Amino acid sequence: MPQMLKVEITGSDKFIKAAKAYAKKQSRDLNAILGEAAIETQGEAQRSILSHQSKGAIYEKRNGVTHQASLEGYPPNSDTGTLVKNITIETIKGGYEVGSRKGAPWGAWLEFGTSRVGARPWLQPAYDKIVGKMMDRFKKELGKV
Repeated sequence: MPQMLKVEITGSDKFIKAAKAYAKKQSRDLNAILGEAAIETQGEAQRSILSHQSKGAIYEKRNGVTHQASLEGYPPNSDTGTLVKNITIETIKGGYEVGSRKGAPWGAWLEFGTSRVGARPWLQPAYDKIVGKMMDRFKKELGKV
């Protein structure tokens, strides 16, 4: 059984302590920036799966349904939407966690690949796409102090 796939958006304890002190003086809670980043990562991951349909191998699944896999290195192709529906956000200590949960445990296999199937990354590219904006927001907020 695969482990849960997740991206943790957190900071060091020292940073979190400093950020909380700054947040009292600022107009906007820094935790809100982490929350926005989690929402944007979730949305970008979902968009990448739903909008990108590359032409990989075609095979018949166990239930008799034909599926066209994505090409290695591209987000997985969606046919049932189960993975997209199971990309969720959970609150953790110091931040948020975005990932696929119990309803789509194969998300990790797709992200990293297996000994038989190449990687079809969908979560790391989504995070990579938004992390710069998140850091710019932090700098802007911290600059107000």
